[in-house]
Amino acid sequence: MPPPETYPEAEIDSSVIRRLTVRFKDAGRKTRGKPQGVLDAEIRWGIRAEPSTSVEELAASAFATTTPHTCVFSEKQRGQKAYFVCAGKTQKGNGDRGAKS
Repeated sequence: MPPPETYPEAEIDSSVIRRLTVRFKDAGRKTRGKPQGVLDAEIRWGIRAEPSTSVEELAASAFATTTPHTCVFSEKQRGQKAYFVCAGKTQKGNGDRGAKS
């Protein structure tokens, strides 16, 4: 199965202190969830003063098979900017990734 042609859109909820909840869905869809053939979404993030210029600069990551995914931060990280990127992985399991958001 080829990598997804679309990308996961992410909605970030910051209503709880030191927690960011990431809800993702396929780009252009109104409902949440993964597109057919996608095993999980890779969510990468980093606490940075400026936006990253490459995915490798986002040191933290998680694989989410369902939405939402919650990222928990320390008190020291509270109030800082976090930058996120998401990508889908196919069920083929060979690491193929689709477009990133």
